Amino acid sequence: MNTSNNYKHLRKLHSILLVVTVLLFTDCTKQVAGPKGDPGKPGTPGNLRQSVISSLKVASQSWTLNNAKWEVLIFDETITNTVINKGEVILYMQKDSTWWALPHGEKFIFTQYSIEQGIVRLQCTHVHGGVPDRPLDANYRVIVLAPGN
Repeated sequence: MNTSNNYKHLRKLHSILLVVTVLLFTDCTKQVAGPKGDPGKPGTPGNLRQSVISSLKVASQSWTLNNAKWEVLIFDETITNTVINKGEVILYMQKDSTWWALPHGEKFIFTQYSIEQGIVRLQCTHVHGGVPDRPLDANYRVIVLAPGN
């Protein structure tokens, strides 16, 4: 038994010495950035342009239960077939003072969206198939990026 205890103490001492050695010989100098290079050429314009940003408040009472999912429709005429096929629609949801990009999950609740011509469909689901609580009042921001000319 005495030999076993000595072996354990030696292993512990070896581990401590290894950590101390690594700490002593690790480079602790701060990295300093080199001189700035020449500016590059400007890029070409992108193929999307921000056409609309709408902010709106969706009240809790606006959500309807549909097959264990809470849904609400946001009507937006700027979402055209051209935007759907060649542009982009981005949604943000405000929680407290922070804006979160959708889709957004928190614990087992997942908020996502889909788009159709003139419509944004928000859905709130429970990832395990149960019915989540009705969503609370929240602010949303819809950004429509139309294809450039």
